[in-house]
Amino acid sequence: MSDVELPELWGLQEIAATFGVEPATAQIWSYRAKNPQGKTRRAEPLPDPDVVISGAPIWVADRIRAWGDRTGRAYGHVPPQT
Repeated sequence: MSDVELPELWGLQEIAATFGVEPATAQIWSYRAKNPQGKTRRAEPLPDPDVVISGAPIWVADRIRAWGDRTGRAYGHVPPQT
């Protein structure tokens, strides 16, 4: 089998750990992406997930890092390896 490089993938738990917030906060960021009219802050919500598996949103980690840079969110926490 050939070596295939897969992108690093993050769910809400990894996003929360990376940005040092509670998982519920990451879920709110995600919810705001789907429901912009419910947005209560001026902050940009998470981008749409790259894929949804069994109802769980999943993002390519580089997209979330870029989102963090673009929105000025501090990150650097290392998400737990799963």
